[in-house]
Amino acid sequence: MITCSNLISFFSKQFSVNITENEYEMKLFTGGILDSFSVVDVVLFVESEENVKMDPGELIMENLDSITKILRFCESKRSGPTLPEFFHPG
Repeated sequence: MITCSNLISFFSKQFSVNITENEYEMKLFTGGILDSFSVVDVVLFVESEENVKMDPGELIMENLDSITKILRFCESKRSGPTLPEFFHPG
């Protein structure tokens, strides 16, 4: 399971990017810190640590562009899909 600390450690080791506590919202890709080739490494790390497969529709900056966004995305994958409020089985 991805934690904030192992995600920060991954960015430090893999990309030599040091992220401090007040930089969790820093734009990693759209801010030019990481390039498009880095997306593959980030996705592989997320899939490995969370034991999930990311769907092509999930490979968007909304899910990957900051520490906070990656952690939120992982949390949403763990909690599973949500059903619309109006859905009542049975």
